[in-house]
Amino acid sequence: MKKIAITSAVAVLTIATSASAFKGFNFFSDNKKEITSMEVMATSTLSGIQGRFIRSVGKLTEENADIKIQPKVSSGCGETVKYFHDAKDPIGIVWSSSMYRNSKRKKQNCVIDFNDATPVLVTYAPYEICVRKGLTLEPNKEYTFGSGRFMPQASIIEYLNGNAQNIKFKTVTYKSSGKVAAGLANSEVDAGIIATASAAKGVKAGSIACPYSTGSDRFGQKPLKTFAGDKPIANFKLGMMLFVRNMDADQIKKLQESTKDLNALLTPQEMVDTAVGVTPEMLQEYVDFAKLQLQWK
Repeated sequence: MKKIAITSAVAVLTIATSASAFKGFNFFSDNKKEITSMEVMATSTLSGIQGRFIRSVGKLTEENADIKIQPKVSSGCGETVKYFHDAKDPIGIVWSSSMYRNSKRKKQNCVIDFNDATPVLVTYAPYEICVRKGLTLEPNKEYTFGSGRFMPQASIIEYLNGNAQNIKFKTVTYKSSGKVAAGLANSEVDAGIIATASAAKGVKAGSIACPYSTGSDRFGQKPLKTFAGDKPIANFKLGMMLFVRNMDADQIKKLQESTKDLNALLTPQEMVDTAVGVTPEMLQEYVDFAKLQLQWK
């Protein structure tokens, strides 16, 4: 997994659970039963990137370990976290890097207790800065800019508008990355920020172009930092880390061994920096990246 540079101070949100210092790391249970199925909670909709991640993990565990993954989503991230920690049977949760920010926005605890869960897998979904078909961004001009409603819109626009060419953008809010992609394809907006996985179809069809990316180069994109400077938000990605509970060391080892080909499965789905096995250093880096997003608006 590539290192994520953390270059500015991080605000600390006061929440019941904290990962600023881990008391331990391998939080194994004494559960010795053979696992044939387990729920994996999503902290977002199953129709999006998290759903793809969970289904990909499930495909490998079922093929290689006879473990059937049952994707599950609750009404909110706070309820999801509570369900995860209240469970008595083996269970997983995809805890995304947006959860500290979501806790602050939604006034609920969306942060798991890191001392009562074991991280086992991680991947990241990068984002693209895309334009409608035939458009070239020109200096000293203003463009409409589509952005999903849960994105840090104000911080993204502030960053993009700081480019040296005096190109300015004005936000138009959409429900999701997929809706932004559709808006660009229909020329509703001039440009937008779209998850790479959502942008891929339009790029391949030629209905949109994506000159800059926060972490992908599969379409010949340039790093976003080359457009508006090397700041943390230029590396904005959605991190997804799978944590489990109520599993012993052998069960976790079996799960990880069954998913050893996860990177090969996720790369064509436009996910990057996938790792099977999470070290304490990787976990701390991930949590620091999640806390950094508290600064973004």
